Amino acid sequence: MPSACAPTVQACGGSVMIWGCFSWSEAATRLTSFIQYSELGSMRLSLVSMGILKIVLFILEAVLLTDCARGPPRVAEKVAHRQTARLGSAIKLPCPVEGDPPPLIMWTKDGRNIHSGWIRFRILRMGLKIKEVEADDTGTYICKATNGFGSVNVNYTLIVIGPSDEIIAGYKMCHTC
Repeated sequence: MPSACAPTVQACGGSVMIWGCFSWSEAATRLTSFIQYSELGSMRLSLVSMGILKIVLFILEAVLLTDCARGPPRVAEKVAHRQTARLGSAIKLPCPVEGDPPPLIMWTKDGRNIHSGWIRFRILRMGLKIKEVEADDTGTYICKATNGFGSVNVNYTLIVIGPSDEIIAGYKMCHTC
């Protein structure tokens, strides 16, 4: 190991260099096994400075691994993509996504953005709640989660059923006709 190594630290995708001489994995192995390294010239490590270096490397590992875990949103759990709701009831469509950084959530119904003007619809932290379901609520719902690394969609088909379990496909059933 040359004595004129320049101290650098490189994270995520590169090596973590200590004195610019060996990678993180080598550092972890070598750090536990050597106390003094004769090729360091005037720089000799004592047991105390080795302890300090171990603490520094432990902290670096925690920070670097946290940094490397950052990425696009992902679906955290399985969902039933076909949902049914009884006319007049309430339903919650979950959006179980996670990411680092935390993603922004946007919901659409049949390609149209759902927003605060949709009185019976409420976008929650982990889903979409629809109050007093109507026949026109039948359709395709998409939860789109986006952060700086990418995006992921969770798709649903909502089917509205009437009082006697008949499927209402976007129009009101006439029971008295």
